[in-house]
Amino acid sequence: METSTTLLQFEKKEETFEIKSEIKIVEKEEIIDKFETDKQVLNIVSQIKNIGKLLITEYKISEEESYKIAFYSFLKKISQKQNQIISISEYDNILSERNFNFHFNIKHFLQCPNFLEKIYSKSIPIGYKKNRGQFFTPIDIAEFMANIGLKDNPKKVLDPALGGGIFISTLNHITNNLSFTTVEKDPLCLAMAKINLSRYGNLNLEYKNMDFLDFNNSQYDLIIANPPYVRFHDIENRDETISKIETEIDSKLSRLINYYALFFFKAKNLLKEGGKLIFITPSEFLNVNYGTSVKEYFKKNYEIDSIITFENGALVFEDNLSTACITVLTRKNNPDKNKKVKLIKLSKWIGKNDLIKFYNEKQENYSDENISLTLLKQGELNYKEKWLKYFNKNEKFESCKHNLIKLSDIAFVNRGIATGANNYFLFSNSKFKEWNLEEDYFKPVIAKSNFCKFIDFTNEDFENLIFQDKSSHLLYCFSEPSQNLKKFIEHGEKQNLHKRYLTSKRTPWYSMEKRDVAPIWAGVFSRDGVKFILNKTNCLNLTTFHAIYPNFNDENKLLFLVAFLNSEHCKELIKREMRSYGGGLNKFEPKDLENIPVPDINNVSQQKIDEIASLFEDYLKKFRTKQDISSQKMELENEFEQILNA
Repeated sequence: METSTTLLQFEKKEETFEIKSEIKIVEKEEIIDKFETDKQVLNIVSQIKNIGKLLITEYKISEEESYKIAFYSFLKKISQKQNQIISISEYDNILSERNFNFHFNIKHFLQCPNFLEKIYSKSIPIGYKKNRGQFFTPIDIAEFMANIGLKDNPKKVLDPALGGGIFISTLNHITNNLSFTTVEKDPLCLAMAKINLSRYGNLNLEYKNMDFLDFNNSQYDLIIANPPYVRFHDIENRDETISKIETEIDSKLSRLINYYALFFFKAKNLLKEGGKLIFITPSEFLNVNYGTSVKEYFKKNYEIDSIITFENGALVFEDNLSTACITVLTRKNNPDKNKKVKLIKLSKWIGKNDLIKFYNEKQENYSDENISLTLLKQGELNYKEKWLKYFNKNEKFESCKHNLIKLSDIAFVNRGIATGANNYFLFSNSKFKEWNLEEDYFKPVIAKSNFCKFIDFTNEDFENLIFQDKSSHLLYCFSEPSQNLKKFIEHGEKQNLHKRYLTSKRTPWYSMEKRDVAPIWAGVFSRDGVKFILNKTNCLNLTTFHAIYPNFNDENKLLFLVAFLNSEHCKELIKREMRSYGGGLNKFEPKDLENIPVPDINNVSQQKIDEIASLFEDYLKKFRTKQDISSQKMELENEFEQILNA
């Protein structure tokens, strides 16, 4: 027979907390389903937020701090039940003056390893979590990673980004003979992890409250983690931190590198020869420029066991848009170039058990609608290239690459103008009248992507923007300002606009980046493929678009190029170059666009170019007037099919 605490109630006392528990006898442990647990989470979150609101009123503290203190007060209640000491002195000082009640079923905590993480995620403001890169790993993913990590029977394990302790929990659930070291920078997360892991009794476990990048200790058999997903320009002492890691690894790193990527470099010297590293991170390092140094480091210092990417349909983090990937590496002083690397792409979540089975048993190339596996020798992975293209062989590219060139062979791409203060530098018709400024100081501009409703942008479209009083002109001053303009400049200085980062780099501060009018605009972000716009106006473009400048002046060649860039063929080919940011969102940098494969226009007859240009002009007219364009579209696709496969 077992005793089971089913209701834990904390009552307010004058000096101390009294814990009351309702006890009943059960034949076997009662299993609580996920629905009931989720209801309990929401109930507790509601209690925490009510306490947070009270703290805001009484102590005049920020919403962020109030909810953190309220969550901490909940942890303190559980800590008393679990006989686990936690302390954050500044929070303890406030809580010493107040006693708060919490009502919940203790079984949810005892049976659900990520119970506290769920409460934390819903209680703590998103801004706080985002600034610290706190996105907790789902249980199924943690268990999958733990299963991989235990294959080589490790003894010493390091989790350098502890969070709520989910990896320690899952590893200990599978085997209980491990020695753990954990590192966590956030004291509130560390307190949560201590409470979480207190349910397991006598764990061989050491806690370190510090930044992992400052951590130096003995070597480990397994390092497993979900490093913080935080933009590095939000981190204090960025250059100093990067320089420190550069010294440790004797290699230069990009100043644009993401904070989580530094964990890959730091971990190497903490792994034993043959030790395993398993991280879940954003997949962006596989395709972005700063990822080049990461991939090069992998190839020199590790055998790459596998990289598993999660596409939009298999996103695993509820409140993070970033696409994710799991990287599995084995520390080797002399990596085997013939080592077969498993590149797995999950398009849809197939379940933990099926994924474990697939990972362990599948040893040959495979693909279905949910999951694919590509096997490549480590030596075949070029660290200078985008690695996401290795996960899916692009049949379109392979079949026609002999007829393709890079866009950079016939054009160059530049980013749009960054003003540093759009609200100030952009003018609508009414703003012109308000300040009575001379038009000579302005250039027409396209400020937003949604101002372009069609594939071409005409003077009539621009006139409509002016008529609708949209921001349509850009202050573009490179001469002595008039008296009226001087007043407007003084207006900007009163707002300290001249002290902003971009404006402070310009002389004078109110001048602008010089640009020529681009014949083609390309959308920076997309969900459905890149938006390529034929610019028929004298408008400049801001950073909502990249500017494409062909190196020819032939009008029909320009129409041919824009027609191809908007074709289904290009949409398929461009997948090799895009950077995925999750939720179906893709981003393109100028270099990505320059690498787009396009037909070698110099090998296409002028007659064919003229025919396609005429067909595309007809397509544009019908598209504007909402006529049926299916036949023109099909004919264009067929024309490009013949050119590509010639």
